[in-house]
Amino acid sequence: MATARHSLRNSTEILRLLTNTVNKLENGTIDEGRARCITYICSTAGQIVKNLELEKRIEELERIAEEREV
Repeated sequence: MATARHSLRNSTEILRLLTNTVNKLENGTIDEGRARCITYICSTAGQIVKNLELEKRIEELERIAEEREV
């Protein structure tokens, strides 16, 4: 079975995969176990994306704070 590759670099891409998975589950073109696995992956990827975004924001705030101290 051929599998599509998905980029999960941001919330929009994660939501797109999750939406496609729900549609396939409702259409009966994907089994429940595979859908559950994809949902878990989306959840994990979502947490990683969120953490990376927070790290970027903190780094920017730290950079601004350092500039003000100089």
